[in-house]
This record gives sequence, C-alpha cells and structure tokens, in this order.
Amino acid sequence: MALASIALVSIPILTYGATGFAQFGYRFSLDVLPFMILLTASGMKYSLSPFKIFLVALCCAVNLWGVLLLR
Repeated sequence: MALASIALVSIPILTYGATGFAQFGYRFSLDVLPFMILLTASGMKYSLSPFKIFLVALCCAVNLWGVLLLR
C-alpha cells in the first residue's frame, strides 16, 4: 500500500520542472517521506543488525554534513 502511495504521489512531483537549487536535498521529497518511513520500518523487521545501525548512522551523518555545510 505504501509503495502504491509513493507511485501516486510521485506523478505530479516528477512532472513538475522546478527543483530549486539553493538547498540540500530535493524539496519535494517531503511528499513521499511518510510512505518511505513506513517502507523502511517494514524492511527492518523489528531487528537492528550492525549493518542497519551503520546505515542509519551514515544517513544521519550525511544530513548533518549537509546542514553544517549550507548554513
């Protein structure tokens, strides 16, 4: 259901041409973010392996780097 929601929400996002240039990341990603969180949580299957913890930490580090770089 979340995957179908992402597909439906992505139709207007992918057909709109202005992405902006002075930001870190794609600003229209907030439209599909709740559904992506559901897919991520369902993919973790209630267990955090060291690899999953590493990926979460890496994502946090990349976002922190972007915030500190563009402030």
